Amino acid sequence: MDNVILDVVLGLLLIYLVLALLASKVQEMWFGQMRSGRTRNLHKMLQEAVGHDGSLKDKILANPSIFALSEGNKKVATPGFWSAQGPSAIPPDLFARALLVALYDDPQHSHPSKIYTPEAFVRNKAPAVAAGAGEPGSVWSTLRALLPGYEADWSGFEAAIADWFKAVGERADGWYQRYAQNRSLWVALALAVVLNVDTFVLSDRLANDPELRRSLSTLAQNVNALFQQEQAAQRGEAAPATPPAALAPDLRAGKALDQAATLITSAYGDVAKFDTNFALMGDRKSTNAVVGECAKASTTPKEILNPDRQPSSNVFLSNPINWLYLIPTLQSEIQILRRPVRIQGDAAQDPTRDKISLVSIHDCIARMSGLVDLVAKRQAAGSSARENLNGAVTQLKLAVDALREWLADTSVPLSFKRLFQTDPEAFIRCSQDPTVSRDSLRQCVLAAQTGRVNLPFGWGDANRRLSLCHVEVESAPPVVVVAAGASAASTPALNTPAQRGMSDSLCGEHWRFDGNPALRLPRMQLAGPDAWRWLLLVLGLACTALFVALGAPFWFDVLGRVVKLRAAGSKAREDALTTPDNAAATAKKAGSGAAEDDADPSFAPERNVLEKILTAADLLALQAVLQVPRTGQLDKATRAAIETVSPKLGLPATDEVTLVLFQQLVGRLPEGLGSLNSPSASMKLGAADVRSPQVSWELMRLTAFPNRIAPPPPKVTDDLRALAVLWRYKREVTAGQALPNLTVATDANTRGKLDEITAADVSLLLSGNAVPAFAREAAPWMDWALGELGQREAQSPAATTRAASNPRILEYFAACGDNVSAEDVAWCAAFVSWVLQRHQVVDLGQAAAPGNAGSKFFGGPGSTFGSAPQPQWRAGDAWPPTAVASGDVVTLAQAARGVVDHVGFYMGSNATHVWVLSGNFSNRVGIDSFPMGQIVEIRRP
Repeated sequence: MDNVILDVVLGLLLIYLVLALLASKVQEMWFGQMRSGRTRNLHKMLQEAVGHDGSLKDKILANPSIFALSEGNKKVATPGFWSAQGPSAIPPDLFARALLVALYDDPQHSHPSKIYTPEAFVRNKAPAVAAGAGEPGSVWSTLRALLPGYEADWSGFEAAIADWFKAVGERADGWYQRYAQNRSLWVALALAVVLNVDTFVLSDRLANDPELRRSLSTLAQNVNALFQQEQAAQRGEAAPATPPAALAPDLRAGKALDQAATLITSAYGDVAKFDTNFALMGDRKSTNAVVGECAKASTTPKEILNPDRQPSSNVFLSNPINWLYLIPTLQSEIQILRRPVRIQGDAAQDPTRDKISLVSIHDCIARMSGLVDLVAKRQAAGSSARENLNGAVTQLKLAVDALREWLADTSVPLSFKRLFQTDPEAFIRCSQDPTVSRDSLRQCVLAAQTGRVNLPFGWGDANRRLSLCHVEVESAPPVVVVAAGASAASTPALNTPAQRGMSDSLCGEHWRFDGNPALRLPRMQLAGPDAWRWLLLVLGLACTALFVALGAPFWFDVLGRVVKLRAAGSKAREDALTTPDNAAATAKKAGSGAAEDDADPSFAPERNVLEKILTAADLLALQAVLQVPRTGQLDKATRAAIETVSPKLGLPATDEVTLVLFQQLVGRLPEGLGSLNSPSASMKLGAADVRSPQVSWELMRLTAFPNRIAPPPPKVTDDLRALAVLWRYKREVTAGQALPNLTVATDANTRGKLDEITAADVSLLLSGNAVPAFAREAAPWMDWALGELGQREAQSPAATTRAASNPRILEYFAACGDNVSAEDVAWCAAFVSWVLQRHQVVDLGQAAAPGNAGSKFFGGPGSTFGSAPQPQWRAGDAWPPTAVASGDVVTLAQAARGVVDHVGFYMGSNATHVWVLSGNFSNRVGIDSFPMGQIVEIRRP
């Protein structure tokens, strides 16, 4: 996907660059030459320099030394509407001398040095009353300002005047550039309209046409290479090394297969440790087969490199001898797939091509790379066979990567509306074939364009339809009822012959397509432009004009940067596919002083669960992005780079590899992640999970709980579960849910429902895009309580031993100093004690104060957590209470009036009931409503 985006950008940059060059040439030819733009600018500059003294300006231009700079013998005059006469530039030293001669005003055009010194000249010739700035005669004020230091030095005085005129000229150049920029915008807009270069349509064409996109991308890279060479030659330097333009994916695949075949051929005679047991692993009859049928020979013997090794119908990759003839066969199949589709009235009749599947070629090479890698590992370390086979593995992986890109190109979602717009007549004709498929219909319409010059711009029929016309879809196609024994593919299409409706000068004939139920195509009709199309066209042309007006130098610079970025991406992908030789990596590590790293325990090779399952390709890809030596191991340099880059990505400062760090840097999930947990799987309480540390960090950030879990564990703990539940609760409240309709409260009644972090939540957390972050509750201990929703007794009925009890409930008892009770003992007050103690210890940083396990005394006089001398509300007070807030402790008498038997945290109330978050009600932590008459008192902790 990254290459597709960069190729689209390169195509756009190339078109902008060409148009910018064309616009600059048109602007210079029209305004600079035909309308004498630079001469006009010089007239304006002289007018400013001499203080708008027209006669003085004319005298300067009439000076023989200045007049000689003009073309022809025409008298210099004020510029007219169409053109201007006179020089386009005056050297500063000539201007200084001409100015002094004009001011001296001698009939013989003498220089004032003949009689005066500079000081005497200014004193005697300057008017008695100094002119204002910009008025005739103000030039004398300028001369007075330049005179100090040169009162008797004509050479220095003239040099000072020349420097001043040079500064005026630089300012005038700015005027000209500004005017040129404005004119370039109008020229660019004219070119965009004349050539119909619509940025929006052009981007869409490049994104959906792989061949056009790749052609322009390759041309842009070649243009950049030529430009870099020309620039280096002008500077007298050696041409910089420019990466070659990226080949098409099928060509890259063929090149990689060719190199792989050479390496495998070189290694085959030296392959050791090959036995018959390995050869039999590909047998289809074996229940333990590693690789089954790979590909069927679909080419003639002449297309195989060695006809003497003709394969059987089924080719099995478990025998390395098959590699020697299968690779040339696959290369031949790739070339056949490149052949254009044969279109002769019917689109689908291309049997030779239909026998070959790009997907099967991709899968075959992918399997082959794995088996070649397996054989390579069985060879002696440092042997030529191992080196050759490792090189072959790299080339095979590059071929797989290229074919995957080709598959992505060929599987672009098919827009039949766009095809209908491109050529409605061909679309209707191709759809009349009763054997046509959706894919062959696309190929048929594109093949009909063969021989036409379909540039992505211009006012040709296809471009005009794509820019201005739109397709009206009348209704969904009718359902096809297929008779018994028939198939939908054999049912004739229901569309009638091509039908034409009205026409206009922009879209031409308004063709109508009557649908094809067999292909699930609706009725469509071409329609003329509407207001929205006109608006998009105007905006697209305006965008093009703005971009083109930025100028060719700007686009040359941007083009060079994007080409480097694309080459770096391709190189990084190639490096990531490289499999290092373990023996060579070990030798390199020993020779580079890595033994000191091993002696330092802070640089242990594996520091967490994720690092244990990272493959060599994962480490090489990570090191390529970090720009450290690619050793394939987590060495000291790699860890130092990780520690440096982590804070820049907004992650905790650590030298360990985390899942989010790897994703953000490499752009994918680690290959070895599948050996532990699927990236899309949910996270379950108590299970070891490589994603747990990163999910913990993200949840602590989102819930403003930075110290809740330290350090994050390698598995899903009760604390991580609590953060996930709290985050879900806050999201539901923010979304407008309220008691008693909170979904999270309902799930608390279902056994184990909240013990699992859903796959959707895990994916959102790992993406780093979860928003917003929530503040703590007004009563901060409630964040602890809300996270415990759904915690329940491990058994039903409750366990009578601690070993069988829910460990979390045992933690509640421990907060009261009770280390003997099991979950069958009432634990509602223990839960409240645990919540307030955790808030006291973690949030307030105080020493733990044991609570009271008995609900009867909890929060009453003498209680550790009862801070107010009087409760906020007690039985007999007016209801609803006004001084009660969320988080206050509620004691209730459920069985008999006045006998306290339950306790929890106040959540809300109405005229008759109160909602309480408590433990041990229905054997779990939940939110339940109680009649107001059961409340004994409500006290602020």
